[in-house]
Amino acid sequence: MLTTQLVEKHFIAKLTVCILALSVCSHSQVPQKISYQGLLTTSPGGAAVPNGSYDLKFEIYNLPTGGTLRHSETHSGVDVTRGTFSVVLGPLPPIFTESLYVEVTALSGPSIGSPLTFSPRAELTSAPYALAPWSTSGTNISYSAGTVGIGTASPIAPLHITPNSSNYAFRIDQGISGHGILSYVNTTSSSQILLNATSNVDGLIVLGNGKVGVGTTSPNEQLTVAGSMEVGTGAGDYQHLRIGGGNSSGFLYGSYPGLGDGIHVGYNQYYDAAGVRHVVNAGGGTSRISMGYGIVRIGASDPGFGDRNQIVITQGGISLYPSPGRVEINGSLYVSPQIGSQIGIGVIPSSYQLQLSQNSAAKPTSNTWTISSDTRLKKNVKTIKDALGKLLALRGVTYQWIDPSTQGGMTGTYTGMVAQEVERVFPEWVSEDNKGFKHLTVIGFEGLVIEALRDLRTEKDAQIQALQKEIEELKMKVKSHSAEKKPLDNKSIGELK
Repeated sequence: MLTTQLVEKHFIAKLTVCILALSVCSHSQVPQKISYQGLLTTSPGGAAVPNGSYDLKFEIYNLPTGGTLRHSETHSGVDVTRGTFSVVLGPLPPIFTESLYVEVTALSGPSIGSPLTFSPRAELTSAPYALAPWSTSGTNISYSAGTVGIGTASPIAPLHITPNSSNYAFRIDQGISGHGILSYVNTTSSSQILLNATSNVDGLIVLGNGKVGVGTTSPNEQLTVAGSMEVGTGAGDYQHLRIGGGNSSGFLYGSYPGLGDGIHVGYNQYYDAAGVRHVVNAGGGTSRISMGYGIVRIGASDPGFGDRNQIVITQGGISLYPSPGRVEINGSLYVSPQIGSQIGIGVIPSSYQLQLSQNSAAKPTSNTWTISSDTRLKKNVKTIKDALGKLLALRGVTYQWIDPSTQGGMTGTYTGMVAQEVERVFPEWVSEDNKGFKHLTVIGFEGLVIEALRDLRTEKDAQIQALQKEIEELKMKVKSHSAEKKPLDNKSIGELK
C-alpha cells in the first residue's frame, strides 16, 4: 500500500513567515498559497517510492475518508527523491473553516501504469488556516473590507472587539509570570482600562466614571497619582500646571522665561515657551503669592516686576514696598540670633546687628537701653579709679561731616568726641567697621560720671575743710586782738596770719 506523510517542520516555518507578514501589513493582500511537503512510501513505514518525475493530483476533503471535495489541483513533473517531494498548493478558496485532509494521487511516474492513490489522507494542521481569508465561526474572528472583528461578524471599526462574557474585553499578557500588561474590562456595573507595570505593580487605570489612577487602581479624584510626577523636564521646556478658574482664583505651578520656576497662588497669567505673557481672565487680578528661584513675593500685582510687589523675600533678605508706607506686625517679631545676622533700617548693615540710616530713634521716656545689671551676674566688681582724671583727659569738640550722605544726611554742626582721641583713654569704647572706619560706643559712662563726681566731692570737701580751718584760726586771732585792744592798722587778713 502506498502512503503519504506530511513533513511539517519546514511547512510550519514557511507559514510562520507568512503570519508575521500579516501582523505588520494589515492592509496588504494575503497570499492564498501554502507550501506542502510529503513523503511517498510503498506502505506505512515502508520503503520510499522510486526516484523520478511524477504527475501528482492533490485533493482536499473535509473528512479523513469520504466526505466532500473542497479543492483539487494537479502538478506535473514533480521531482521525488527518496520518496520526498515539495509543491506549492494554491491559490486556494476560502475553505479553512473546518478540518481538512489532503489526498495525493500519482497520475504517472516510474512504475505507475494507472493512477494510484496514496493513503491515508494527511490532515492539514492549523498553520495553513492563517493564510485563509478571515471569516466568522460562531463568535470567533472575521476579516472584511479592511476591518477586523473579534466576537462580532459586523465590525464597524478597523478593530472591533465584542466580549462574549462580562469579563475582559481584551487582555495582553507578558507571557512569563501571567500578569496582565494591558487589559480592558467591561462588566455590567463598570468598565475600565488597566495597564500594569513590571511584577504586576499598579500602572495606569482609567475607570468608567472618568477617574484616572497612576500607580493605584483606586483613584479617589479625577486624577490620582501615587508617587512623584514630572511636568516638562527638558531645558527650555516651559510648562505649567493650573488648578482653578479665572478672576485671580486658583493655583499654578510652572517655569517661564519671565518668572523662572515657581509656585503662584491666585494667579491669572502665564508665559508660553516663547516668553510671551498671557492673561487668562482680562477682568481678573493677578498674583497674590508668588514663590520661585528662592524669591517669595506677597501682594504682587505682576510678579515680573519687583517694584510692584508689596513684600519680596529673597535669599539676600526682605524688601518691603508697602502702601501707605508702613509695616504692621501683630504679635512678636523674632530675628534668629545666628552669628553674623544683622538688621539694617534704611541702610545695608555693615558691622552691627542693628544699624539705622539716620539719627532717628525714639522711646517714650528713657533715652537709654535696658541692660543686665544684677550683681548675681557679675564678678570682679571694683570701684573705678581716677574717674575724674580720665574724663578730663577727653576732649569735647564740635564738628561737621565731610560727606553727610554717608551719615544719613546729617548736615550742620554737632558736638561730640573724636574716636582716635577717645581710644587713647578708653580703647574699649572704640571699634572699626568692615571698611576700617572707627566707631564710638560709650560704655558705662554713668559709672564714670558717678565716680568722677565722687572724686570731685572728695577734693572739694578737703578744700572746704582747709578753708574752714583757716577761718577758725582767723577768728581766734581777731578775738585775741580785740581783747588786747590793739588796732589792726588796716592790715589785711593775710598779714594777720
